Amino acid sequence: MTGHSITELKRALKNIKAESTTTDQGAVKGKFKSMDEIRSALGDLEVKQESDVQVMLRLLGVIRGYEGSPEVVGSQGHLELVTALQDIEYYIHQIDNANDFVKLGGFPDVIKLLNHSMSEVREESIHLIGSAAQSNPPVQVELMGLNVMPMLLRQLSDPGETPGVRKKCLFALSSMIRHFPLAQTKFGEIG
Repeated sequence: MTGHSITELKRALKNIKAESTTTDQGAVKGKFKSMDEIRSALGDLEVKQESDVQVMLRLLGVIRGYEGSPEVVGSQGHLELVTALQDIEYYIHQIDNANDFVKLGGFPDVIKLLNHSMSEVREESIHLIGSAAQSNPPVQVELMGLNVMPMLLRQLSDPGETPGVRKKCLFALSSMIRHFPLAQTKFGEIG
């Protein structure tokens, strides 16, 4: 057997404990800045931190600004819109942020994009809806009130729709009806 004996291992463990407690705290403190130093450095840069709600509001402004201005066209405008949808989707994975998005009135703006001419925008809008609805009854209720399910089913059954959009429709529908009897009943009624 090529292993170490129990007494050798115990001795090695004692040495590890002794080494870790004798660390020179002055040397460690010298390597890092204090919080006051960091705050003053950031204050000089005028860096401000936004809350999740503030970020979502700013991104929602991009979506609303896109809808209201026909001069925002071309790949750059669509890219900005897709990026805003992806960023919002990142935030609304958290249940509290998704509930805040309901309070901000963001879903009607996202739902309008389900009819967008570019498939990437439709796909990201549907992905955002599905991410928000996952195991989140307040969002599921909101989406049922906005009559999203028939829209998603229509897109899912459209043979001209892209596979990516159809895949996201399945995801969003499953997120809406999972553990939500009202949506399950509505799903059955729609056929």
